[in-house]
Formats: sequence, C-alpha cells, structure tokens
Amino acid sequence: MLEADIDELIIKALNYISLDDYQAALNIVQTILNDNEYLNKLTSKHWQIIASIYLASGKFDLSKSSFGIAGNHIGISFLMIITDKLSDAEYELSKSADSPPKRWCMFLFELFSGKKIINWPTFLEIRHFLEFTVYYLLRIKNQAFIDKLLLVFNKLLFANPDSEKYFAYAYYNVGEIGKAVELLKNTLKRDKCDGEAYFKLGEIYLSLNQKKQALEMLEKAQMFFPNHLVLNELVENLKYDNLAEQ
Repeated sequence: MLEADIDELIIKALNYISLDDYQAALNIVQTILNDNEYLNKLTSKHWQIIASIYLASGKFDLSKSSFGIAGNHIGISFLMIITDKLSDAEYELSKSADSPPKRWCMFLFELFSGKKIINWPTFLEIRHFLEFTVYYLLRIKNQAFIDKLLLVFNKLLFANPDSEKYFAYAYYNVGEIGKAVELLKNTLKRDKCDGEAYFKLGEIYLSLNQKKQALEMLEKAQMFFPNHLVLNELVENLKYDNLAEQ
C-alpha cells in the first residue's frame, strides 16, 4: 500500500522548488520513480510536472526525457533552444501543434539561429515567457543568447512596455540584485507611473535593509495601489521602525 498519494508528493516537491531546495525536490521525484506502484500510476500530467522539477533543478537531460514521456515537444524544444541545440529544437517544433508557447519558441529559434524573424511575439507571449526564458539563460550562463534578446529589446518593449521589468525580475531571481535595480530604475525613467516597479524596488531595498529607500519606493507604489494590503502593511511597519529609531 502506498504511504502517500502521488499528487501529495508532487505538491511537496513543488513546494521545495519554491524554496530553492532542489535536492529535496529531486529526492521526492526519485522516491516516486523507484517505486513501481507509483511509477505505474503516473499520468502525462505528472510527467510534465516532473520535467518542470528537473528543469528548475538544472537536470536538463532528465527534464528532456520526462517531457518526452509527457509528449511535450514544446518543452523539449525550449530546452534545446536555451542549450544551443537549435537543429534538435527545429525538429521538435515541427512535431508540435500551433500554440502561444510554440510561437514563442519559434521566435527564439529564429532569433538565436540568425534567421529572419517571422514570429514576433505578442504582448501576452512576452508577458508569459520572457522572464522565464531570461531566467534560464542566466542560470546556464548563456550570455550570447541574452545579448541577442537585447538586440531586439526595443521591439519587445514596443510590443509589451513591461519587457524591461521581466528582464529585471529574472536577474533578481538569480541573485543579480544590482542589475535588477538598474533595470527597474530604467523602467521608471521611461514611465514614472509604473507602480509595480516602485513596489518591486521597495521590496528589494527592504531585503537589503535599506529602509529609507524602501519606504520611499513603497510610498510611491501606494499611490497606484492604495488598497494593496501587503503594501500598506509594509509601509506602516517601515514608518513604525523609523519612529522607533529616532
């Protein structure tokens, strides 16, 4: 008899991923795969999630094979693209049905292979996939492809004015705080009414214990999100801390 439901184990593994505890997540996946009873109950959805766990953990070969079992050609093509295996990516793309993820991967393939770009991304495709892509390119230190994205940055920005923020969030999530701050400040030079950028800068300054700068940014964010409970609580706590330190 199974001690735990597969879905419970998968959720537990995903929670570990959210905490950046990749080894703990991988241990749970290995527990599932080592048990024939669990293994026989895995669905394509389960394999999709397992592939995503392997991807987040940097286990690209295992992620590729799991995407394959799940029948996810787009997942495989994305892996092939970011690791500069463009011929393999093109083959996987040829086997997949049209969809926003496919069109995004087609854009990346065209850009990175130096072909004429036909599949320029839409506002929503940039919103859904740009940060994710930059994050993994940073994780694997593929600066050449990041540079190619930057070459078309103005076109991305025209299609989606939040594009620079997505770059900033990716840098933040890999721990390059200074670059994230620089990009967010650039966003605010272009649009002084971007409440989200103020909010994120405030959170970053707070994480650095730069309370004065944090309060300044968060109070500006309040002008755009006056009913945001978390934001309001952060501002009140910072004001209290300032008074206590005087």
